[in-house]
Amino acid sequence: MTNRTIAFTIVFLVLNCVMGCGGGPSQLPAAPSSAAFIQSSASGAQERWNLTRTFTGHTGSEGCTLALDAIGRAASDSVLLIQRSDASMRFFTADHNTYIGAVAGNEFSATESEAGSTLECGGARIRFRTEANVSGAFSSDGGTLVAKETSVFLLESGKTITRHWDWQARRD
Repeated sequence: MTNRTIAFTIVFLVLNCVMGCGGGPSQLPAAPSSAAFIQSSASGAQERWNLTRTFTGHTGSEGCTLALDAIGRAASDSVLLIQRSDASMRFFTADHNTYIGAVAGNEFSATESEAGSTLECGGARIRFRTEANVSGAFSSDGGTLVAKETSVFLLESGKTITRHWDWQARRD
């Protein structure tokens, strides 16, 4: 394991705890923990990719504040880890997301559900949970991928916020 990989793993574990240690019980099944992903990755083929994610917009529930509103549409670069086993795959992003899904030929689709937290909406703090998916295709040579990511924030009020990102990645 390289120093860069070890550092990335430590940062991820700290962020995962900060993001997930304070919440109550989830209404959705929990996605596998990052530690489980890292441990299972040790036994399977893990690919390292350079990911560029571009926030392309959102719809729904005006007046609700989410941290991503401040980033605009600037592209961000990060590491994407992919683990494949036959037709199954996992995507692990630096933003603590673990998407689990399937690949058929060059096309893939994967999902994630999270308990969420609270956000400011119309002067009140409202709990939410998220359901997200990413789908796209690998290039024919397997060296690049393009995808669309959609995250739906399901507010306890019944309203939703849907956010969209474009992905472009190349294998390290």
